[in-house]
Amino acid sequence: MTLSTIHTTTPTFKVQDQPLKYQKNCVDYFAGIGLVRLGLRRAGWRVIFANDWATEKFDMYSAYFGNGVSHYEVKDIFDLSYENLPASLLATASFPCIDLSLAGNLKGIKKGKHSSAFWGFINALKHQSTQPPLVLSVSNQ
Repeated sequence: MTLSTIHTTTPTFKVQDQPLKYQKNCVDYFAGIGLVRLGLRRAGWRVIFANDWATEKFDMYSAYFGNGVSHYEVKDIFDLSYENLPASLLATASFPCIDLSLAGNLKGIKKGKHSSAFWGFINALKHQSTQPPLVLSVSNQ
């Protein structure tokens, strides 16, 4: 059997025909200009909600993807309406890590002005759905 035979005989998986818990959908916290979405999209994932606090980032996101208004909320993560967050299979968070570095004087997640936003992400996950999503964590090395 060749690769082309396998490709033509494999049934297609249609995301829209699957129950929500089996769809490759994602909530992207601290979405910025959409770099995580760009990578996920190439792997067949669909971002159904995104947020960041900076209007400038939202403007760039919307200019590139064209549909930011439909699912991107410009708001501090602590100010989100947690009860309105959609259920998803995956959640990503590119939270600010300034306070974890030398540039942020190593203040850490608890005391740092920026990196404490991590706790807003944890609050959002707790309220996102009855079955919390998978969380994507990428090492910064």
